[in-house]
Amino acid sequence: MKYLIIIIICTNVYAQTGWNLVGLPVNTNLNSMCFVGNDTGFIATTNGNILKTTNSGQNWIVINIGIEFNSISFVNSHTGFAVGGSLFKSTNGGVNWVQQQGDFFITQSVKFINEQIGYIISSLGQPTFPIYCHRTINGGLNWTYTSVSFGTPNFNPPSFPDTTNGFYANNNRFYKSSNSGSNWNSSLTGYNFNRMFNFINANTGFISSENPPNRYILKTTNSGNNWSVIYQNDQYYFTGGYFLNENIGYIVAPNGPILHTSNSGLNWETQYSTQPLNTIHRILFINQQTGFAYGTNGLLLRTTNGGIPLGVHTGSNEIPEKFQLFQNYPNPFNPNTLIVYDIPKSTFISLIVFDILGKELYTINEFKAPGRYNLNINVSELASGIYFYSLKADRFKDIKKMVLIK
Repeated sequence: MKYLIIIIICTNVYAQTGWNLVGLPVNTNLNSMCFVGNDTGFIATTNGNILKTTNSGQNWIVINIGIEFNSISFVNSHTGFAVGGSLFKSTNGGVNWVQQQGDFFITQSVKFINEQIGYIISSLGQPTFPIYCHRTINGGLNWTYTSVSFGTPNFNPPSFPDTTNGFYANNNRFYKSSNSGSNWNSSLTGYNFNRMFNFINANTGFISSENPPNRYILKTTNSGNNWSVIYQNDQYYFTGGYFLNENIGYIVAPNGPILHTSNSGLNWETQYSTQPLNTIHRILFINQQTGFAYGTNGLLLRTTNGGIPLGVHTGSNEIPEKFQLFQNYPNPFNPNTLIVYDIPKSTFISLIVFDILGKELYTINEFKAPGRYNLNINVSELASGIYFYSLKADRFKDIKKMVLIK
């Protein structure tokens, strides 16, 4: 047998994706996003506009400021900071911006922990590319800076889970500060092109890395002293990720899917496949239910249920009213997908998975009691292509198509 199918009785029905496209008033690249609480959020775009929402991302208005910001960070609904060649500050919710004093070289990212403490990652530029961390403790009035590393800087901000511990990843090294950014110590991760996701506390954090042709998601539980691989593939490089806690996390690839884990990377499921003309670069959750994924050409996705496919019904032990074979989820898939079917009465059933030539790959012929059944299929050894599955029970018969993409 080329793959394993595990049968699990459960009460979920999977339908369409739980990520929805948000119509934005601009059609340009989205560089950076931040939220203050659950309602007020801001997006910096490449055409010199700021997008603002006050209803948790349902609607967005355009604030034309004429400055392209690489990164944006608000500490409350009024006060925010942004970098785009220089540092700018707003005290009226992003309507107006004032350039701040200070030499920040080539600014890359800004992150404020509270109204007083903030950080900027910047670079001096070619040919040596020294990377600096600038720090303020008085709301941006004064700044000090320390050298962090050398190399081409990425656009991810440092991760500060508290006011003392800071983390940053770049190239093949990982950087840690245990004194609020005053000094940074570096260590090798053993992988290249490291990109920071986030730390959920002073010990546990996540980054993406690669040693071509393999790409990895790494996890540490001891402040970056050691790293373990929790996901590996040779197809996508995951540039964005966000972990709500040690178990629940999301990762995105520019030309790939949104993947979700609920057990710290032991298993992953595809929640969304990107559109061919747009790409996703970043992902951000503001609570356990509401999250955003964003990228090029005004692409913004929003979920209000943690990305769970719409049409899910949970907690019901009722006997189904009719025979039904649901569309597999996800579809397209690689390499796991879920087939769900309803049996309203005790009967003999036949469920067959077969290829486009009609060759049977797996068959269930057995007696089933009334209920809803899930089949979790792993087809890792099969080639990409179109496959089918059918259900015969009593006088009911249905066939559905599924697509394996590797």
